[in-house]
Amino acid sequence: MAALIRSSQTANAILDANRTACGSVASQGRLLDMEFGYAGQGLSGKLRSIFDLTTGAFVIDQEIGRLKDTRGFDGSKAWWRDGSGCVTVQAGGDKHELAVNAAFRHANLWWLPDRAGAHVRFRSREEIDGQFFDVLTVTPNGGKTFEAWFETSSHLLSRIVEQQGFKLVTTFFDDYRPFEGTLIAHKVVVDTGSGAGFVQTMTLRSARLLPSNQSATYFAPQAPEESKGLMPGAVGEVTVPLFLLNNHIYIHVFVNGKGPFLFILDTGGHNMLSPATARALGLTSSGRLEAHGVGENVAQAASTVVEELRIGEARLPSHTVYVMTFLPSNVEGIQVDGMIGFETLWRFVTCIDYFGRTLTLSDPRIFDPKDAGTPIEFVFYEHLPQVNGTFEGVPCKFDIDTGSRAELTLTKRFVDDSKLRERFRSGIAAVDGWGIGGPARCIVIRAAGLSIEAVPMSDVITSLSIREPGRSTDPCSQGNIGSKLLKRFVVTFDYRRQLVYLKQQHEPVADSGTYDRAGMWINAADGCFEIADVTPNGPAAIAGLKVGQRIEKVDGLPANLIQLSDLRLRLRTDPPGTTVTLSVRLAGSAASVAITLRDQI
Repeated sequence: MAALIRSSQTANAILDANRTACGSVASQGRLLDMEFGYAGQGLSGKLRSIFDLTTGAFVIDQEIGRLKDTRGFDGSKAWWRDGSGCVTVQAGGDKHELAVNAAFRHANLWWLPDRAGAHVRFRSREEIDGQFFDVLTVTPNGGKTFEAWFETSSHLLSRIVEQQGFKLVTTFFDDYRPFEGTLIAHKVVVDTGSGAGFVQTMTLRSARLLPSNQSATYFAPQAPEESKGLMPGAVGEVTVPLFLLNNHIYIHVFVNGKGPFLFILDTGGHNMLSPATARALGLTSSGRLEAHGVGENVAQAASTVVEELRIGEARLPSHTVYVMTFLPSNVEGIQVDGMIGFETLWRFVTCIDYFGRTLTLSDPRIFDPKDAGTPIEFVFYEHLPQVNGTFEGVPCKFDIDTGSRAELTLTKRFVDDSKLRERFRSGIAAVDGWGIGGPARCIVIRAAGLSIEAVPMSDVITSLSIREPGRSTDPCSQGNIGSKLLKRFVVTFDYRRQLVYLKQQHEPVADSGTYDRAGMWINAADGCFEIADVTPNGPAAIAGLKVGQRIEKVDGLPANLIQLSDLRLRLRTDPPGTTVTLSVRLAGSAASVAITLRDQI
């Protein structure tokens, strides 16, 4: 429990005291190379951090269980090399700003007389369990605001509190010991705010100073691994059928020569296996990694290694994949065996023909974009492609997420800041999605105008996020564009060149611009459908339907003969005024209920 205490301290005095307490290392022209032991999230491993003591430029290598990656910053570009060898410049979201912040702290640039141009101010003096801290807010030039807590008796940095995307991350520093004339923390603890099970502890094992004669190139983005991602023959492309269910894209994938397995294609995700698929393949997994998505809950993921993923004749050799339940079978009405995400999409140009129901993977070296449509540049926000656009004329950054079944979902921060709930008072409160974090509750409206760069769209069903916590609160993105909107186009992703192509679909799209006309969210159950949510004053509510009731027949047809995605589509696209008769049961009591479909928005 923190108690606020008045203080006459100044930011300059606090930083000067910190510098005196730490001492100074002969930093000009030197690099600091540190290796830490890692423990957390059910894993152990090591982390090596090398940074320039003059500029703060850095490279951080992690080897945690089966997971390996490298993050770096050369002073102008933040970048990430994932465990499969993909290398991306991280210019989306707040990744560049966070790298600037890290470099500022690595080099202790707040010790300079002008604080390297940072805006620094004293915020307060805090007491926690009898210990006192002076708290500064710091905004480096080109970075974002964070809090720095200095223990008042030792004047040493105790913690950093920093908004990273949608998470408020607290990093604790402890066990300071002398090194080359200065004090450095030998224990670093990172708390992402998601619970004790996700706290990460780094313990310093070794430190040494290096000359920086190679630093001009050492911190630049590394070359990607070109060997992974194999395409047979001279044609250089493979086309396979896709299945569009619940506005999600599914394809057949072979894993380690076995299958086919049904995988969802998700630009917002990674290569994954369901736990059942991992067991069927005899693969062991480890770790309890923090995972977020649609919904408010924090999920856990593990990791394992597959020897090969194959889509048609396109192959991705040995790499680490995640293992988790990301789409429960009752939500989709089918068994989802895995996910194709960033690791595959980065290696192949990927063309999604929603109307033709095909997915084409092409060798990036020979891909010809002349008939692909309008090119739109994107940047990477971690693994997500992020584009510029507008909503009702307001500039926005949108994540492109084929794993979303919606047309457009706006983040709670943007909704609140833009006062959209006051502006769109005719919206309805409903569950309009379901993911790894559970149900997504939104206010659903009809928007007149949306654009992605120079590509305009109209009559867009838009979900206004209303709940916390989770990705819907991310201040670094204003919204998420999903497959229900993307299927107005043939969509081609070229991750290497950071381009997405949109080619207008001239055939009519069955449920474009439509929303659920029944006023309820249904999931699959044993041989029936279960009502998981009912929209207030919607057709289902007016008909007397309630959460928990089970639908056993639809217009006399047994539910076990109906695919969940087909029923959901029908309830969106059957004309207003259509009557649908449901045989429902709750606690042993059966009834026949007629719903009259109508437009709710």
